Amino acid sequence: MPSEDVRWSELVCFVGRSSHIPAALAGLSSPDEQVRLNAFRLLVQDLAWNENVFEATPYAICDVVERLERRDVPHPNEAFALLRTLGNGEAAHPADQLAWAGS
Repeated sequence: MPSEDVRWSELVCFVGRSSHIPAALAGLSSPDEQVRLNAFRLLVQDLAWNENVFEATPYAICDVVERLERRDVPHPNEAFALLRTLGNGEAAHPADQLAWAGS
């Protein structure tokens, strides 16, 4: 399902409703490293917190995969690190995740 067809405001994440998730996902495609880092941190915190994944997590994973397929991510290693984190429901600090992503 394309991300624009997802009813994000009806899906739950760590902080409640997921209305802010599409903007964070879009941040992964930014040429600005700080924007990408902030997006990564927000997505990890709100979609895979304390070894839990949330209702919005699978939809976000699909969006990241679609961005990778379209080559719409300037640094794919960051997107792959995010997918590993979300897929495993890891609770490590996002800065630690970026360290092994090679960023």
